[in-house]
Amino acid sequence: HLRNGRNKQGGDAPLAHAVVSDNTGFQTYKGKQRLFNAVVIQSEWDSDQGAADQQALKLRIAVQGEARPLKLRELELDLSGTTNLEDIEAVHVYYTGDKARHRIKQELFGKGRKPERHMVFSAPAGRAVTLQPGINYILVTFDVARRATVGNTLRATVPTFRLDETACTPDTTADETLKKVVQN
Repeated sequence: HLRNGRNKQGGDAPLAHAVVSDNTGFQTYKGKQRLFNAVVIQSEWDSDQGAADQQALKLRIAVQGEARPLKLRELELDLSGTTNLEDIEAVHVYYTGDKARHRIKQELFGKGRKPERHMVFSAPAGRAVTLQPGINYILVTFDVARRATVGNTLRATVPTFRLDETACTPDTTADETLKKVVQN
């Protein structure tokens, strides 16, 4: 990021400007795609009883390179942090591309599944998600039961995911606030 390069606003020193970098550490990598990092970002927004498609978490996967793109073949979820699985009617997994927004999404691994403490979502042959260079978001949502218990925690974690044949463990963000069921 470049900012105004003057120490004194309105002074006569030249403004900051972009120059072509010759630093090899900052050149674009165009080789075989590789994982740069992956982070799980928990939702801390509460969910109403009976609400559909409530965001539980986002998995942000950053990859470098354009040749031989990586494919997301499997996603493991752990719902042991959820107070009562009956509070969730279905678990959905979406690919939202390079946008973290919930509105633009492609459902993966079917049309939602009944929750279990430990879940593994696997792509059918030929249906794995091809990752684009840069940032890729995977969104996990819950359909909350109409009679979910107010105050109960709704929580999922991602112990591992598989890119091609490689199992990966994402970093996690600090738990600031737990997602709870609230009365609508």
